[in-house]
Amino acid sequence: MQHKKYQASRLAMTLLLISMILSACSGVGDWTVSNLPGGYAVWRINSDNVILCLPRENRSTAATVIETYVFELAFNEDYIFAKRADVPEGGWRYMDKSNPDYYIVTVADRSCSGPLDETAFAEALQALELDEPPEWMNMQTLRRRVG
Repeated sequence: MQHKKYQASRLAMTLLLISMILSACSGVGDWTVSNLPGGYAVWRINSDNVILCLPRENRSTAATVIETYVFELAFNEDYIFAKRADVPEGGWRYMDKSNPDYYIVTVADRSCSGPLDETAFAEALQALELDEPPEWMNMQTLRRRVG
C-alpha cells in the first residue's frame, strides 16, 4: 500500500514539474530591441506580433506606435522609418511584404506619419530633404546591430 502512495506522489510531482516547465516557455523566442533613438523599441510579442513602441518608465508596458507586423526598420537620430504588413490567417510566414505600409516617426516631437504608400513615402522623404532613408534592416539584422 505504501509503495502505491509513493508512486502516486511521484507521478503527481512529475506532472507538476512538467506543467511548470511548459508554462515557463510561453515567452521563448520573444525579444526586444530597445536602443532606438528617442527611447523607442521594437518588441516581438509572439511570432505574429512585432511592433514599434514607446516603452513606459516601468519598461514592462508600452504605447504602440506602429502596430504589427513591423518587418523592416531604418533610422537616424531624427527619424525612424518602418515597413509593416498585415499578418494573414496562416501566420507571418505567409505575409505579403511586396506592398508594405510605410511610416515615419519624428523623434523630436514623437509624431508618426502613416500608413503611406510607396509614392507618398518618397514624397515625404523629399519634404524631409532626404533622398532615401538610412539602410533598411530586417528584424534579424536590427537585433544583431542594435540589439
